[in-house]
Amino acid sequence: MKEPDIEFSKWKLEREKGSFVVLNIIRFIFVLLISGCVSSENQVIGYLGFVDNDKWAIQFNDCSVISFEQAQPYVWFNRELKSISCYTLNDNDTSTIRNKPIRVYSHPNKSSEYKEILKFSELTVSQSGWGTFPSVYKKANSSWFKVAEGWVHLSFSDKAFVNFYSGLQDIEGKKEHDAYYLNH
Repeated sequence: MKEPDIEFSKWKLEREKGSFVVLNIIRFIFVLLISGCVSSENQVIGYLGFVDNDKWAIQFNDCSVISFEQAQPYVWFNRELKSISCYTLNDNDTSTIRNKPIRVYSHPNKSSEYKEILKFSELTVSQSGWGTFPSVYKKANSSWFKVAEGWVHLSFSDKAFVNFYSGLQDIEGKKEHDAYYLNH
């Protein structure tokens, strides 16, 4: 009588091992899915940049910006700018963006809560004058983009200055830009 009990015990043990393996596989897949969701939330899909995809690259001795019209794309990203290149902004420079905060929404719709910012946190401009634009982490349609602060809506007038670009920012020319700054 002991032989059937031993066979049954072996069978039961093998079944428990199989269940344990299946359970661990399910747990592993679940962890992968959860971590995939978390990492995709912070994955850069593109950036907001100048409408003509120009780089933010102004040398200290470069006078490529000499008018308010030329300064406006820079002002769109940083409403606190006092000067850019050889142009100093003044009180007579008025537009739909000058000294007006950017609304950043909690969700991609204008009825959601919002906060106002004057400059994007990911906008950085090095001492040499090379700028890095704000990254985009999600896109809801052709007008809603999730940046570090929240969701930004690009109106028709905003699109005169700014555009969304897929992928990473082009840093070609940065090395030469920085070298010029260091050597002059």
